[in-house]
Amino acid sequence: MKKFVLLLVLFTSFGISLQAQVKIGGEAAAPHPSAVLELDGGSTRGLLLPRMRKLDMLAIVNPAEGLTLYLTDEQATYLRRSGNWVKLSGSDDAFTLPYTGIFNLGVLPILSLSNGSIGGTGIYGAGTLGSGTGVHGHGSGFGSSGIKGTSLFGRGGYFNSRNSFALVTDTGSVGFGTLSPTAFVEIDASRSDASSTLIINDDDDPLIQFKKADINKSYIKQQGNDLILRPNGQNFTGKVILQAYNQGGWMFVDANGNASFGQDPATFSGTPNNARVHIKSSNDYPLTLDAPVGAGGPALRFIDKVGNSINNLSRIQASATSLYTSHKLGKYEWAAGGIGNAMVLQESGDDFISFNKLGVMGYIGAGTLDPGYPLHVIDHFGISASMMLTAPTPTIHFRAGNSPAQGFITQINDDLKMGTFATNDAGRYIIRTNGTDRMFVNPDGRIIVGSATGTSPAGSQMFKVRGGIQATDFTVTPLVSWPDYVFAEDYKLKSLEETEAFIKANKHLPNIPAAAVIEKDGFALGDMQKRMMEKIEELTLYLIEANKEIQILKKQMAERK
Repeated sequence: MKKFVLLLVLFTSFGISLQAQVKIGGEAAAPHPSAVLELDGGSTRGLLLPRMRKLDMLAIVNPAEGLTLYLTDEQATYLRRSGNWVKLSGSDDAFTLPYTGIFNLGVLPILSLSNGSIGGTGIYGAGTLGSGTGVHGHGSGFGSSGIKGTSLFGRGGYFNSRNSFALVTDTGSVGFGTLSPTAFVEIDASRSDASSTLIINDDDDPLIQFKKADINKSYIKQQGNDLILRPNGQNFTGKVILQAYNQGGWMFVDANGNASFGQDPATFSGTPNNARVHIKSSNDYPLTLDAPVGAGGPALRFIDKVGNSINNLSRIQASATSLYTSHKLGKYEWAAGGIGNAMVLQESGDDFISFNKLGVMGYIGAGTLDPGYPLHVIDHFGISASMMLTAPTPTIHFRAGNSPAQGFITQINDDLKMGTFATNDAGRYIIRTNGTDRMFVNPDGRIIVGSATGTSPAGSQMFKVRGGIQATDFTVTPLVSWPDYVFAEDYKLKSLEETEAFIKANKHLPNIPAAAVIEKDGFALGDMQKRMMEKIEELTLYLIEANKEIQILKKQMAERK
């Protein structure tokens, strides 16, 4: 044994003198370059620290910094640091506080505590002196967490401060129900156990305040049973705006309490500034009223309130089948600014009357207070039109008695159309002047001018005139078989003898209708023009043949002379 110790001392001295490094155990190899002393116990042996009781450790005189011991009575390892014994580990303590340091543990937590007791607290931090911080967590790495607390039935984290801030986040986002908040505060209540997204409970009136540049601007408040959304007193010109994604659907309430739908009151010009409620709509229905039919249908009421007394003056009401407009005094006036009433409808006897009586029984005058017809229009201003219809397809329908509509006048794009409906299959379109019917369009579309009697044009004819027609010119639709066929080589021209015999037998030219036929049925102008041209071309051929014979006779006479 003494020899072994001597050899060890010699070997150590030799190693120190050569490399200032020592390796004990394991294979014969140089120690790791970064180690002064390397112990290699393989997979079965380790380093055994000096062992003693805590009483013995405390009795060591002037212990060196970094001295490490294992106490048998505490089963713990102690380290001498900064003049104090620091407990590194033990059977019932993870580490000794206070502690500060940096560890690179990857994704593992620096500190992981689990309190298995029912109702126990995982981490408890209290800043008890002055404005100290109870728990401070800072996750500086990308995706890292400063503090994370998890509890199955208890509280994941609990922060309490009686006189200052319970929980403060300096920078970064706070997430509730989400590990990746995208705003300063984000709440994800999509989990199945979340009955409400956010609950604010206060013995007083709970309030959410909005600030800008450290000035109170607006708030949402539960006052008794009422929910209030309004600007603060410091923001006395602010409006309340409800805005949909489509910017055309805005609602505004300005500082005077005036409401506007579809338009910012700041953009008004003229009287809308004085309106209590203003509606601007881009569709055909700026306002819709919906009420149960059993209550008489939806209605608009106009009242005159003096003190606590309400005088119900008029109303507009819609039932399942009718629209009623009524007034307590039975009078309706339409005012034209500055020049009196543009139209007045009045009936006495009932407190409330409806337009139904006036529309059916009364006369309506425009420009006159004494109409002589169901609709009487008098133009006092000399405008270009006494009445105007404006619609996608403005139309006037006509009917006799209770029969279906029989005739109409309508404007379709640039065309003005007048006529009868398909259900009026016997009706004609008639134009009259000076008390006499002049032109008729029959149900089959054929036109007669000059008389309502007689038959319609026959066959393919569509136009008939009783009387003459005066015109500077006519254009006849070109015919396919225009008589130039007379000049064809294979055309058989009758001889003058054959033509003379046909005339004697029939008393008219070949291919020309007889007088009796024309007197009975008339003739088609285009067809007759074609037949006449045929005769003209045949006559030309006769003249050419006659001229040839004359030239031969002249020649013969010249030779005889």
